Amino acid sequence: MNGLMDYFGQNFGFSWRGLLAAVLVMLPNLLFAVRSPKSMPANLQSAGTVVEILENGSRIATMAGFVLLTKQGHGSPLFLGLGLAALTPYYGMWIRYFFTNRPFASLFTEKFWGMPLPMAVFPVLFFFFMALWLESLPLVGIIAVFGVCHLWNSYATLKQLP
Repeated sequence: MNGLMDYFGQNFGFSWRGLLAAVLVMLPNLLFAVRSPKSMPANLQSAGTVVEILENGSRIATMAGFVLLTKQGHGSPLFLGLGLAALTPYYGMWIRYFFTNRPFASLFTEKFWGMPLPMAVFPVLFFFFMALWLESLPLVGIIAVFGVCHLWNSYATLKQLP
């Protein structure tokens, strides 16, 4: 029990770097929420209630984890670079979506170098590499749950689009 208490004593506290990581991914999503999507189908179904609850719960836990469950230092610059490399195409796709007035379906149907669902894959990769950079193994576990559920729900949405 002392080992666990020591771990959280060293790894629990406010992190500006973690807050920045969480905000960077959420910025385009906030703009999306404010700006009504073009031709969004009504009544889209999730992959199921359990998956939806797990996705939303782990999303909240991920955001909180970035702010509270990270070391005050930082790990390998390789993980920072990989995280930023994942964020770059994610932002590029959002910019293209907003400035070319693409339909809602394009967020799910367009591929990136053959990769399906890149708008779901890249933020999960960013979170994963940032958690490694911030040296938070508990956060990596939370992100694994979020990633599986987020991809599963995104795939369920894709299958319902015309």
